[in-house]
Amino acid sequence: MDDKKQKRRVVSSWSKLDEIEGMVEPDAGEEALMNCLKTPSPSINWAFAQPGWGLPFGAGALWYGPPKGGKSVLVSATIGQLHADDPTAKAIKLDSELRSKFQLSATNMRKFGIDPKRFKARDTNVPSEIFDFIEYDVAALCEAGENIKLVIIDSLSGIQGRRTLDADTVDTQQRGDHALTIKDGLMRILPVIRRHNIALLCTTHVRAEQDTQEAKKSGSVKMQAGWATKHIFEYFCYIERNEWKDGKMSLLNEEFNDPAVKDLMDKAQRTGHKMRFCVEDSSFPYAGRTAEFTLNYDDGIVNQYEEIFQLALNHGVIQKPSAAYYKIGEDTYHGAVKCLTAIRDNPELQDKLLRDVKMIDFKRIKGIKDSE
Repeated sequence: MDDKKQKRRVVSSWSKLDEIEGMVEPDAGEEALMNCLKTPSPSINWAFAQPGWGLPFGAGALWYGPPKGGKSVLVSATIGQLHADDPTAKAIKLDSELRSKFQLSATNMRKFGIDPKRFKARDTNVPSEIFDFIEYDVAALCEAGENIKLVIIDSLSGIQGRRTLDADTVDTQQRGDHALTIKDGLMRILPVIRRHNIALLCTTHVRAEQDTQEAKKSGSVKMQAGWATKHIFEYFCYIERNEWKDGKMSLLNEEFNDPAVKDLMDKAQRTGHKMRFCVEDSSFPYAGRTAEFTLNYDDGIVNQYEEIFQLALNHGVIQKPSAAYYKIGEDTYHGAVKCLTAIRDNPELQDKLLRDVKMIDFKRIKGIKDSE
């Protein structure tokens, strides 16, 4: 008999199948979808359309958008939220754009709530120093008991192809090199992410959409990623600034600027802007949800009460009996400003509204009828 056949384990009964590594319990998905990585933005957490409100640990999300659109900022905010939610959780960031040495400051970490003792960043665009590091070093750390819950690659676009690294000159063209390198690297780290329940966040750039018909349907830009890469991730999320007028002020009509600081054109210094986050596609149902949040340049993600107001209004938790009035329970408010102010000034009310929205969304996702 062949040696390989002799060494191979033969299962003798149906019940013994459960002892094989990788076999999944029938109800494992229930717990997995409740255990999620969250951001400081309630509407982004809602946009993932999971009962646990966020990105399930063990799953992957690819964030893309225009240059300076806020992808890296949102990554930092997510690390801070992880540290707030889990006092033992650790995060690792592989920065292929080699910017961590500029971004990793006490001020930035304090702004986003990142615990420097539970966060490591590495500047490298060499594929083996990213993918091999995750496959071997991160896996070994997890097996040794380290609670690594988040791995970030920012960005996939900045990783050099393997053949490009070996080329003596930039004049040597390497067709398909980058896409194949990323595909092979992601395939190698996928078992580590799944086995150790690590959330994988990657960013990538956008390219101009050259197909005029596709541009008409999906917009002028597309995600920079090969087909194989698209099969790895569970979520594809588009992030961009809200450049319209309402993206430059709060719902209370407060402009995001500091009139005490003006430039030589007498324009007040901008202090923030609103950003949009859209789950463009997903391996799970209910893709297409769009969130909006406010980024303050000094304080990170702020004004979550506005997101709660919008979510509660859209889910019917806040009633609008007429064009001018809003109703929360037995309390009635004349105008959106008074309703927003009441929510802003009452954290307990914010929590209650968010709980009610979560319950409505949970029932919708789980297919539970009100009569049940």
